[in-house]
Amino acid sequence: MVKNERFINRPNTKNSTKKSLKKFEVNKKMSQEQKPDVGFMSDLIKDKQVNPVDIQQLLKQIKGGSNDQAFEKMQGEKTESLKKSIEDIHTLIKQREKLSNELLADMDKIKFEIGAIITKVSTELGGVESQKEQILLKQKQVEIEEVKVQEKLNCWRDIAALKQELREREQELKEKESRLGMIDNLIGA
Repeated sequence: MVKNERFINRPNTKNSTKKSLKKFEVNKKMSQEQKPDVGFMSDLIKDKQVNPVDIQQLLKQIKGGSNDQAFEKMQGEKTESLKKSIEDIHTLIKQREKLSNELLADMDKIKFEIGAIITKVSTELGGVESQKEQILLKQKQVEIEEVKVQEKLNCWRDIAALKQELREREQELKEKESRLGMIDNLIGA
């Protein structure tokens, strides 16, 4: 009985669909009437409604306008900003390598000092105490080696991420410079 009530209360979909289609057709006709009979620039050129030379003259007029200096300044600032960020990334890579080398050198010094302490303990102390101290110090050396390996891995990851960012910035700079070159070639500058 519930199913029958659902069908009884349901609106007539056949009539509403016809109304929707009529509204769509009317809207479509109105929008076509309002649109000019003009296509894209390539269509204009194909139809010989606009001469390619006229387009170049328009571009020269646009470039020759007062906005020319602002446009060039804005593009110059963007490329300079990219160049600056590329230099910064190079600097960060060098600094990260330097930091890693300093940390590894410091850990080597600590490991060497622990080795000296191990030999001192073995000569001065005797018996079980000496062996326990030596074992603890050797464990410290192993921990230092683990930290060194971890630092090498972290350094590699950091530099890899910086190099990825560097490649992205260099690609972006190349694209901007090639776009500027294309615009200049189109304008005929």
